[in-house]
Formats: sequence, structure tokens, C-alpha cells
Amino acid sequence: MKKKLHIIYFSPTGTTLKILLSISKGFPDYEIIMHDLTRPEARPEVHITDGVVLFGVPVYAGRVQVNAVERMKNITGADVPAAAVVVYGNRAFEDALVELKSILKNKGFIPVAAGAFIGEHSYADAGHPVALGRPDAEDDTHALDFGRSIASKVKKGDMNIPDVPGNVPYKELALPKGATPKTDDEKCIICGACKKACPTGAMIIAEKVTSNPDLCIMCMACAKVCPRKARYIDTPQINERIEMLVQNCHARREPQFFL
Repeated sequence: MKKKLHIIYFSPTGTTLKILLSISKGFPDYEIIMHDLTRPEARPEVHITDGVVLFGVPVYAGRVQVNAVERMKNITGADVPAAAVVVYGNRAFEDALVELKSILKNKGFIPVAAGAFIGEHSYADAGHPVALGRPDAEDDTHALDFGRSIASKVKKGDMNIPDVPGNVPYKELALPKGATPKTDDEKCIICGACKKACPTGAMIIAEKVTSNPDLCIMCMACAKVCPRKARYIDTPQINERIEMLVQNCHARREPQFFL
């Protein structure tokens, strides 16, 4: 019987999932089992008793994305080795990795590995190229090497838990409140692609396309999938943030691993 590799992820724009799949290539002899936490209704009840687990989440303002935390509520392990993987948009992962490591320990997993990868920032576009196009081929190679290292460590029976950067208590979560992407009504064809992609059910499709500000997390999944590029940011607070990122976060950062 094949050993099992559980991939558990919250990935609104697909970036985190792409990295996890690259890591999984380091486990060629494992059966892959996917657990998607991205959809609004995703609340899986899973108790994992064997194999290895890859947990992947995006970083929002230096913390684990809050919806991801809530959707992990019913996932537990029986001392199963796991890797904590966070994906950030080339600024900093701050306390997200130590937070995810703690979450996994509290759920009955043994976080034998941790990694911080860079993915295209949610706000990135051709005019604001913050980590645009990442993960790229070089990132994929790093991810594969990381996967192989995890597999090797587990095969040896090494359950040592590595230290990771971050602060406890965690930084206060400071996210923009009430902000949503806007819709260019002249471009929008009301195809519904944005609604299918939204991880929180925030999209409202009627005569015009709007977003519920109480549900929107500004992940920009709607903009990434829009075939007409009709979704855009027009909020002063967010626009200022984007300019800061362009000015200060353009230098390439590389993945970091802890084993």
C-alpha cells in the first residue's frame, strides 16, 4: 500500500497550490490526497492517522489568513509529520510561519519542516509587478528540493521540530476594512467567473457585479480570473499600499526552509 501525502491548502488565486504541488514532486512514491479549504463551503472534517501532510496558506499582513484558520477547525492529526508552508508577496512573512507551526502542533501534527515561499502579490499586475509571475521555474526547483528533504527526513524517522522566525505573541492583524475591488461596467459581461473564484462568497451578480464588503478579503481572485479585466482596485488606502510595495519590495526574495 502506498504511503499517503495529504495536501491541505487555502489558495484563492492558485499560487499556494502551485507551490505545494511542486513540493509534492519530492514524494514520488506517495499517493496524493487533496483537501481544498478555498471554497466558501469548505469545512472538511478530517482526522489524519498516517502519511505526511503539507499545509499551505497565504500570508496576509504578516499572519496566516484568517479564513484559512477557521476552515482548518475540524482537521486533526494523530502525531503525523507535517510541513508548514506559507506564501507571501515578496514583502515579509513576519509571524505567519510560527503561527502556522503552532496551529499544526495544537491539532496533533508534528511540524517537522517549514517553508516560506514567494508568490505573485495579490495586488500585482503589469503596472505594479510585485513578484509578478512567481512562483517561477527557479521557485519550482527550490520547492522540489524542499519536498525531497522532507521525504528524506521522514524516512529516517527524524521527528525533530525546527525553530522558525517569528514573534509570540503575534503581531496585531491590521487589514483594510470595507475595501473591495471595483467593476468596470463597460468591460464586464456578467459571466460569473468572479463568483466561482471568490473564496468567501462575496460576489453579488445582478444587473451589475458588486462585492459584499463584509465578506471580501481583497484576495483579488476575481480580478485574476476575469476574462475582460473588469475588476480593479480604486481605494486610496490600497493604492497607497500598492505604491509602497512597488517602491520597497521589488528586489527578488528567495524561499526559506527550516528542517
